[in-house]
Amino acid sequence: MRIVFNGAVVLAASVFLFSASPASAHVDIDTTGRAGARQVIEFTVGHGCAGADTVSVEIQLPPEVTSVRAVPWTFGEGLVATSSAGVPISVLWSKIDVLPFDDQFYSVAMRIGVPELPFSSLVFPVIQTCRSATGEESIAEWMPELRILPELHKGWNRITVESTIDDLSILDDAEIVWQGDAAYSANPTTMALITNTDDVAVLSELTAGTDVWVKY
Repeated sequence: MRIVFNGAVVLAASVFLFSASPASAHVDIDTTGRAGARQVIEFTVGHGCAGADTVSVEIQLPPEVTSVRAVPWTFGEGLVATSSAGVPISVLWSKIDVLPFDDQFYSVAMRIGVPELPFSSLVFPVIQTCRSATGEESIAEWMPELRILPELHKGWNRITVESTIDDLSILDDAEIVWQGDAAYSANPTTMALITNTDDVAVLSELTAGTDVWVKY
């Protein structure tokens, strides 16, 4: 299989450093950020604390995020706290009513200006407060990460990789990823075609100093 690409946009990539969120994390970010975009980021709250209902979620902003608007959500309006210089530092959602059981899946969201930091990740520390039916409160802390990609467009995109990337899940929303004679896709049908095609290897990492072709 041979494919020739013409007319793709060249995107410079900076160093890509991130560690996956712990598998046991109960507050996650399910989307990927796009460098330079104004984007709604959703945080999912999988469950409460030891059987107690979640009553508030406070998300602290990394210093790289300087623009935020809270999205009214399950918990009502989000309250944005700012520093003395007027820079947003956290968003808090809370509710008054406490459910007797931990049987709800919650989510909160904010619209941020995603920093121009392609191939990096930002940690958003989260404080989750729960309250039992008898009024006992407990707190859990989480460290979900927003992984950031360059701005990518529908069709083929060419990205120059400056540092080796060994976790391709950041590109799982792409149709297919090519580097040289190797390819990767999160789609199992496409991956089966890659595996069964002569002269095409399975791409397991993106090598520094090379171009990668990504199709959306």
